[in-house]
Amino acid sequence: MIRHKHSVTYRLKEGVLIIRVRWNSQELPRSTGLRISPEGWDGRRCRPGSVHGPTHTPADMINSLIAAREQLIANLFIRATLDNRIPSRAEVAAAMAGSDATSNPDTFADLYNRYILTESARRAWTHNTIRSIRQLGNLVTTFAPGLRMDWIDSRWLDDFTTYQQSHRLYRGKTATADDSGGYTNQVILKNCRILRSFLRWAAAEGHFDADTLRQWQPRLKTTARPVIFLTRDELERFAATECAEGSPMERARDLFAFASYTGLRYSDIMALQKTDVHADHITLTTRKTATRLTIELNRHSRRLLDRYASQPGPHAMPRMDAAQLNIYIKKVAELAGIDEPVSLTRYYGARRRTVTEPKHRLLSSHAGRRTFVCLALSLGISPTVVMKWTGHSDYAAMKPYIDVADATRRTAMDLFDD
Repeated sequence: MIRHKHSVTYRLKEGVLIIRVRWNSQELPRSTGLRISPEGWDGRRCRPGSVHGPTHTPADMINSLIAAREQLIANLFIRATLDNRIPSRAEVAAAMAGSDATSNPDTFADLYNRYILTESARRAWTHNTIRSIRQLGNLVTTFAPGLRMDWIDSRWLDDFTTYQQSHRLYRGKTATADDSGGYTNQVILKNCRILRSFLRWAAAEGHFDADTLRQWQPRLKTTARPVIFLTRDELERFAATECAEGSPMERARDLFAFASYTGLRYSDIMALQKTDVHADHITLTTRKTATRLTIELNRHSRRLLDRYASQPGPHAMPRMDAAQLNIYIKKVAELAGIDEPVSLTRYYGARRRTVTEPKHRLLSSHAGRRTFVCLALSLGISPTVVMKWTGHSDYAAMKPYIDVADATRRTAMDLFDD
């Protein structure tokens, strides 16, 4: 059996990343087309928190693309070893370009992987977006192992939609749901949108019949999820909650409060550098949408930044794992007495299920961003100004918050009648 040793190295040429593969006395350089800022490159990966190119692409997105290409190259040499042959230059070039010359384009799994590799770069998907799309791919292959593209018709699509009402993936393993349902209808419709996007791409590539998509129109009953946010009084109580100095609860309290006073997402707070902080504002490029933002500081956000200004390292705020942050946010909110009952209604197929929880159990880091938007609008700040702070580009995305703000203002006016 022929055993291969291959190496993958990188260099920057005029800001463009060049990949070079060496194997069996051969070598092949290729441009990846990825634009990299030299100061944010460590020789193999982009430095965490850095952004690159004219679109300010986040480091984790580029690193995911690099890792995916390295995996394709490694898979090629593994298959070649098993076949007792030397990979051709064309095969290596295809793997370096992000495709698989030995794959079968008629199988869902191979085509779906190619879709992720090509579209994630073109459409600048974030790491979380790629993860969600991969999860759907795992669900499809669990439902239909060995799926071929020519098996997918409108009936198959309807069967897959129904399957999600009674099955879901838990840590990569499928489980049959009980009366609580599989996925909620909202999640199923989101999965259908992702699958539709892939099939539209596959049709453009000549691997799927576009007419099938026109026949597939899933209709599932849904209800709008309430906007979970803190009122001004709740936010003040939350931010004033006493926590042990230097404890995870203190960090969680301050990170949530900072999101509530700036409107930043968790990912952007984690990436915020001390050099992004100026006398009266912060500037940054968002990791999700690569939007350049300038956000003016208020006394609350300024106070929080000053609290951590002397911490070691380049980051402006303390670092914390997202899952741990959400756990401690709930604990701080419970201590603050944020226990207003909130009812949530979900549909699982035709089944309706309503549960009531105290608000503190429903809080997460993203509720801080929602709190900022709702409070800003209820104070009468123009939606256009709020959108400039948050980076929302679609007015429709602000509609749920505007409705909440209108209701808040009506309640405030009713106080004059007491």
